[in-house]
Amino acid sequence: MGNAEAISVMVHRETAPLGIAVEGATDWLRMSVAVRRYDWPVWGCEAGSWSHLRAGLATEWLVCIDDDPVGSPARATSDRYVRRALGALGSAYVFRGDICDAMGSGMRIDDIIRAAIWLAA
Repeated sequence: MGNAEAISVMVHRETAPLGIAVEGATDWLRMSVAVRRYDWPVWGCEAGSWSHLRAGLATEWLVCIDDDPVGSPARATSDRYVRRALGALGSAYVFRGDICDAMGSGMRIDDIIRAAIWLAA
């Protein structure tokens, strides 16, 4: 699923300066509201939808994945999401953490971007 900016990028075959992909619907909604003044496209991804992202939709990417406990089944799933996103995008800044929790505790989008690490496929 995509916010209005994401849909516009796809329909008009544009390239946004920053594309944001987040895990889950609630994080997608929270991030979409947080970045609407910047007109950044936000895609909400789950399960198999990570591989549907395309590098050409944005010049740079921020991928937000839940920070599940290391060794847990949920962490294995979120690690797989990172691999799928990087496989589709080639490289991205990756933020590990629940967006709703992070923003609820006072983080802003610029804090999240600063906390993200650069990863390549």
